[in-house]
Amino acid sequence: MTKTQGDALEAAFAKCGSLAESPIRPFTVVAHVSEIGTTDQTWLDGNSDLARCVQRRLSTVTFPANGGRSFYTSYEFSFEP
Repeated sequence: MTKTQGDALEAAFAKCGSLAESPIRPFTVVAHVSEIGTTDQTWLDGNSDLARCVQRRLSTVTFPANGGRSFYTSYEFSFEP
């Protein structure tokens, strides 16, 4: 799971990083992952182009199935100089 999250974040920031404003405001993306491993819903706490782009990218992540159980995961970002 950690590798899947890490790979998803790397890909999201590779595509969305150019949208970062200075200073970068913190944001959180919460995702619901279905019993088959697909991300079927996300919520965003934050309001920037970067945050919205990262949310869109993370909404397509597929995780290894968790024994047929759905679950929630979150990605929390705060940026310090």
